[in-house]
Amino acid sequence: MKEQRVAIVYPDASLDTVPSLHAAALLLSEHGYLVDVFTFESAHYATPVFDNGRVNLRLPRSDAFLNDLVRHYRSARALLPKLDVVSTWANKSWGITRRWVPILPHLIRAWRLHRQNPYRCVIGVDPVGLLQGNYLARLIRAPLVYYSLELLLSHERRKPADQRLKKREIS
Repeated sequence: MKEQRVAIVYPDASLDTVPSLHAAALLLSEHGYLVDVFTFESAHYATPVFDNGRVNLRLPRSDAFLNDLVRHYRSARALLPKLDVVSTWANKSWGITRRWVPILPHLIRAWRLHRQNPYRCVIGVDPVGLLQGNYLARLIRAPLVYYSLELLLSHERRKPADQRLKKREIS
């Protein structure tokens, strides 16, 4: 029988500064789970180290691809300033691309790992991790768990983008 596996989706590079999430991954591993933490890395934060071989960091390697997309988008936008229809379409397309490019390598990698040894559940951390974890959970047909690192009340959200995120978080 294969070992049980859990996916944690933390869409930020600051995992090393979140001791409760670090401890949760270790606790799951101590209780017999293989834990895959899908996160990002940055020059501003240290990459966390897990002394336990049952917790694996899954870091995407899409930075060069994303940088190329940004460069091409800016070039195209500079060439077409007068065409409002094209500009509107480019803005919408870029919004979709910007949202999917960072998580796409994680989805592909998680799908491959899931086929080898299925995940018991996906844990989405904070609202953005919950949304990205939802994509993964639906893809692999696994239960989704929400892990919130802080309480953010609806009335504390002032910006429209934050309010939309809170509505998605609630749903």
